Amino acid sequence: MTIIQCVNNLDLGGLERVVLILGRQLRARSIGCEIVCIEDRGTLADEAERNGLPVIALHAEKAGKRSALRSMISHLKQVDAPVVLHSHNFKPFWYAARARFYGVAIGHVHTRHGAFLRRHRFLWRYRLMRRWTDAIATVSADGRDQLARWSGLRPQDIHVVPNGVDTDTYRPADSKMAVRQRLGWTQPGAVIITVARLAPEKDLATLLRAVALMPQVAW
Repeated sequence: MTIIQCVNNLDLGGLERVVLILGRQLRARSIGCEIVCIEDRGTLADEAERNGLPVIALHAEKAGKRSALRSMISHLKQVDAPVVLHSHNFKPFWYAARARFYGVAIGHVHTRHGAFLRRHRFLWRYRLMRRWTDAIATVSADGRDQLARWSGLRPQDIHVVPNGVDTDTYRPADSKMAVRQRLGWTQPGAVIITVARLAPEKDLATLLRAVALMPQVAW
């Protein structure tokens, strides 16, 4: 079996990092994995290929949507193994579901990452293409509820699969005090660290409002 992960591109981001981690773990289990980018390759494409994950870019914006879909279908037909598609977010979902419709894959799993900032006018396509999608997942219960509310899908038809954490890379420090000293934080009290893009969907405004309330909280 070969898992084809479908993404917009491999620009640096959390979703894209998850795709690379999934690909490495699939290869470690002797399962083939390729990455199809609906648009361009992105900055993480070279890293993906160094990890043995072939990257195919369809360049839909330049080639046109129909040409990109034809290229995707043509490539999937050449894969020398049964293909399962794993699409990440809406545009890759639309391409993967149509490829499944044309019979070039034996399965299609979709993951919706993050949340919608507004009600997208094409969300009804989730219902339209549901029959060519074997499973739909979100990374949080809140994401499931929002997707169901705005797409018309039933909440019970959407799985919640939180993103995994590589505990070999990310784990609690042996000594929090040693970390504080290394970073020059010698004063007592809570330390809050956030790692995120300065983008609306990260909602850093809520974090700032919460931090402003902290002096009122008894620790």
